[in-house]
Amino acid sequence: MHSDSVAPFEIRRNSASHPWTYADLDEYQRALAERVAAGESGVLLLSEVAPVITFGKRAEPAQELTLSENALFERGIGLFPTDRGGFATYHGPGQ
Repeated sequence: MHSDSVAPFEIRRNSASHPWTYADLDEYQRALAERVAAGESGVLLLSEVAPVITFGKRAEPAQELTLSENALFERGIGLFPTDRGGFATYHGPGQ
């Protein structure tokens, strides 16, 4: 079955006037997933978050970080633990 409808999409992008963090994204994705599980339509979410390093289940921050947490914070880079399976991953402008 072919449908001519266009999937709804949203663009969320971090800016000084409208901060958008990885924590915001994580919370929003979980809420969207709950809505889809309840039978609502999903959306294509395009997102660029504030600079952050995420730590998945396999991450070992003490071994993976080359700068201290304080040095990262001074550079505007946050840290966020996730329940995903990856290692430390940097998310920066343009990603």
